[in-house]
Amino acid sequence: MNQKLTISIQDYLKTIYELTENDESATTNALAQKLNISAPSVTGMIQKLASSKPALVEYQKHQGVTLTKDGRKAALEVIRHHRLIET
Repeated sequence: MNQKLTISIQDYLKTIYELTENDESATTNALAQKLNISAPSVTGMIQKLASSKPALVEYQKHQGVTLTKDGRKAALEVIRHHRLIET
């Protein structure tokens, strides 16, 4: 992964991972509520993550967002790192 993951991107990836653990897509409204951010801001970030190289999420308007293979890998690294810091 040659992309720098900002704190904000890490929060999005972690939250999307948590919301999609049951093979469902995360809606922008669910993300906005969980991250305490406006829905339009969430949509903007999701579009940014979907157009990044490599794409970290797959986004379809009105269908929600899911992590790509690279996005899932990055999310798991973030979660693992946070758990290590906690211990």
